[in-house]
Formats: sequence, structure tokens, C-alpha cells
Amino acid sequence: ERARGGVGSFALRWRVAMASLGPDAIARELEKVGVHVRLAWVESCAAHLLAAEPGFGSMPLRRRVDLCYLQFLHADMNSAGSGCLAPGDADGDPARDGDGRVLGGRRVVQCDEVANVSASFNDRYKDQPACEKRVLKLALTDGPNKMVAYEYRPIDGLAVSMPAGMKLALTKAPVDKNGALRLSPENVAVLGGGVAHLEEARARVVDRWKLPNRPTPGNAGNANAAGAGNRRAELRRAAWGRDAFGGAAA
Repeated sequence: ERARGGVGSFALRWRVAMASLGPDAIARELEKVGVHVRLAWVESCAAHLLAAEPGFGSMPLRRRVDLCYLQFLHADMNSAGSGCLAPGDADGDPARDGDGRVLGGRRVVQCDEVANVSASFNDRYKDQPACEKRVLKLALTDGPNKMVAYEYRPIDGLAVSMPAGMKLALTKAPVDKNGALRLSPENVAVLGGGVAHLEEARARVVDRWKLPNRPTPGNAGNANAAGAGNRRAELRRAAWGRDAFGGAAA
């Protein structure tokens, strides 16, 4: 009876503590600055901070939100994000406005991969200072959705070597007729962060990219197949140990 009572008492205290943390309130405050995450992630984050930060449960809401935001910078939005990049979110009629559509408001997204598509095939993962000749292609996610973005004008805060999982804030970013975002210094801010397992995968891709690109058996006479399709398959295997991986930026 005492054991059951102890477990029940602990469960009650836990529910009371979690209620006082206000995961719903924290999630709402995060959304106000464009951070859209699943409530389950906020609850898990709050539970972690309750154990790791003395007095977290009694802190003002603003302070709890700030601490959750710092955790968010290193969370993987592929699993934590609740979505803010729905295809129909861009303002404007694509048939009428063409490149004039805009993704309104402030939306925080995650950059999983970056490549310099203006460089030669072998140099796409080499850093180059921001300049008019550089065009970075970014694979972005908000969790449920994937989106491609291009560096439309030089952005000093972006680089091929920036950590995978870096968080970016988009503000009124134009969307072209193909559904890709056009980034410029006025519509993107680099927030920082990164995701450890994504960065480890990125490092494996870069290491593999530096190796000579040799044709595989059966494709020796087909330079395009050997240089493109095989290279991408090798990079996917290097990153994840398998061939299936969506959202490669190269």
C-alpha cells in the first residue's frame, strides 16, 4: 500500500510540476518568434530542464522560454518541428505573380545541408567567401516539410562548412515559380546551433567528396552516370550507411 501510495504521490507531484511548467504556454511563446515545435518536444525539453536547472519550475515564463530556445538550437527539427513551411503558405497567386510570391512572417527553419552549386562539381563542398559568383543551395526543413533555398545575393553568415542542423530565421522570403526560396541578407538571419548526428554525417560526406571519383564497374563508359549518379549514391552511403536519403543539396 505504501509503495503504491508513493508511486501515486510521485505521479501526482509530477503532473502538478508539469502543469506549472506550462508547456503549452512555452510553445505559444516560441511560436511568437517563429519557432514551431511539437508540444511533445516542449514537454520533453521542460522535463529535462526541470532536472538540470535548479528552480526551473518556479522561473518566470520568459526565462523558461529562453532556456527552451537554447535547447531548441541543438534539437533536430526533422523530429521536433511541427511545421511552418507548408507549400500553400506563400502569399500570392503563382499563376499570376510568378516570382512575386512571398513567404510572409518570421519562420525558423533548420538547414540540413549546404552546397556551392556555382562551383565545379568537385568543389561544391569547399568554402568560398560570400561574393556575387557564389550561389549556395540549402536543404531546409521545418519537420514535416522540406524546401530548397538558393543564395540570391551574397550572405556573409552562410557557408558550406556551417554545422548541419543550423537554425535560420526567414522573414518575408520570396518564393520562385519552382517553389524554391530566394535568400538575401534582408530576409534571412543565422541563429546558430547545430545537430550532432547531422554534422557527423556531413563530415563523412565531405571526407568522401575529397576522394577521387572513379567509375564503378558497368559504368566505365558512361561518364555522366559515373560522375553524378554514382557519386551521389556513394555520398548517401558515406553519410547514412544506406542509399535512401532525401534532401541532398548537391
